[in-house]
Amino acid sequence: MQVPVRGPQTQAVFIEQPAGAPPWVIVLFAGDEGVIALDETGPTTMRANFLLRTARYWTSAGDAIAIVDAPSDQSSGMNDAFRLSEAHAQDLHVIV
Repeated sequence: MQVPVRGPQTQAVFIEQPAGAPPWVIVLFAGDEGVIALDETGPTTMRANFLLRTARYWTSAGDAIAIVDAPSDQSSGMNDAFRLSEAHAQDLHVIV
């Protein structure tokens, strides 16, 4: 899903959950530049990323997962300065 965040910017998020009401939602972020090109089936890049590979574990344990892609204004990648910025914190606040 595309979530509107800051002004015209959007944030792609992939959510998967088991049947019933999950006790937890585990939010997964890819490392490196964080661009995972989400589609309706999940990540299309960085599928070998350790945290992204744990998604099936969490859902099989009864938890929901939310995989967060880079926001639209960071489509070429998020550097450390952006990941630590107030703008990124605002985006995550909207997602949560």
